[in-house]
Amino acid sequence: MTQSAHSPHTGHHPGHDAHRRHGHHHSAHAAYTHDPATADAMAEGMAEVLDLDAAASGGFVDELAERIADLIAAPRSVVDLGSGTGGLTARLAARFPSAQVTALDNAPDMLDRVRDAARAAGVGDRVRTQVADLDTALPGDLADLDVVWSSSTMHHFAAPADLLGSVHAAVRPGGLLIVVELDGLPAFLPPYTPDGQLERRLHTIMTERGANAHPDWSPVIVGAGFDLLETHAITNAPAPLDLTSRYAHAWISRMAHGLAEELSDTDRSRLDDLLAPAGPSSLGTRDDLTVRTRRTAWIARRPEHNQEKP
Repeated sequence: MTQSAHSPHTGHHPGHDAHRRHGHHHSAHAAYTHDPATADAMAEGMAEVLDLDAAASGGFVDELAERIADLIAAPRSVVDLGSGTGGLTARLAARFPSAQVTALDNAPDMLDRVRDAARAAGVGDRVRTQVADLDTALPGDLADLDVVWSSSTMHHFAAPADLLGSVHAAVRPGGLLIVVELDGLPAFLPPYTPDGQLERRLHTIMTERGANAHPDWSPVIVGAGFDLLETHAITNAPAPLDLTSRYAHAWISRMAHGLAEELSDTDRSRLDDLLAPAGPSSLGTRDDLTVRTRRTAWIARRPEHNQEKP
């Protein structure tokens, strides 16, 4: 990780559904639907993307956890704002065996997945789940917290300044706030090839749609009363090819579905080749895929003394 200063960034994942789920890597373009079968399929697809992203890109959690441990050696309480399917929640719990981890999300089905992920990681006894609308405030029963964590969710909350004000009140003096955002869309295909250019066109369309833009959170974090300690730029470490292929297929297929009407016949045909189960261009068989993501992390601390927020 390198310390740096940042201007506003953009980052998101596909599949932001009609119910405004507060989960890791919300997305921005799934259609509203009243068909239960379609809605279930969309939710299942989004959950797959979240799980694959956590598996392929979740190493940044371990990286940031080392910095958390430098500041608080053995946190007792960690809260995950918008836990999604729980892949990152479980990593936090595994890294901090002294901590009780609370996963907050407004989607009960996502919290079912959090419990499954925690049990699979052997930390089910230390991860609790709570349905919560985080648009403006934490649940009132949370207090004396050591660490509050938000990964790719802060920009989805309706009033983040109000939410962070409530986080400041709930974090103990000396406790930490960690905010992480994706700075761009995940990319997989070799950039200087026709397929890489197609992927870039998909990204351009999604960015033009507003693609979950997020600001530099520094002034909001400081305005809530925290001391901003560090800002880090994080790039993704390599992931195994099989995992990369599955993540690329899940991500690109959701982009292709959401943007189909805006693509040329040539691009749609090429996407069919990429998403085919077999063939020389299939994402499932090619060996030139990599996961390329960029994130920014803000690490902040509530002052030790009884300082009132501005």
